[in-house]
Amino acid sequence: MVIRHAEKPDHERQGVTIHGTPDKDSLIARGWQRASALVVLFHPTDGPLQNSNLAVPTVIYASSPEKDSKANDTDKKEGSKSKRPLQTIKPLADRIGIQPRAKRRKWCKACSRSTESS
Repeated sequence: MVIRHAEKPDHERQGVTIHGTPDKDSLIARGWQRASALVVLFHPTDGPLQNSNLAVPTVIYASSPEKDSKANDTDKKEGSKSKRPLQTIKPLADRIGIQPRAKRRKWCKACSRSTESS
């Protein structure tokens, strides 16, 4: 299953860290809520999974930031400073006790090409 990162900042809503500190490369508050909802969906506290077609993940992948948050956007280097992919899956990974496999964007592009042809 592929899950895209949760909501990103826009001109009306500011990104924040898990502690509420403003950060343009982080999820907005609604994105943090969605990340928490993944925990309930894939690892409910009480009872079985909500859908019998779902399973508790054994591996979770996410792209990781390639640039430091303080990097200059005019440096012409490829890559993203976004923390959103990792922030989206971190609560679920923490709950089920697995370490997310954070990969750089180039790996993710190659991975998506190979899955598109399958």
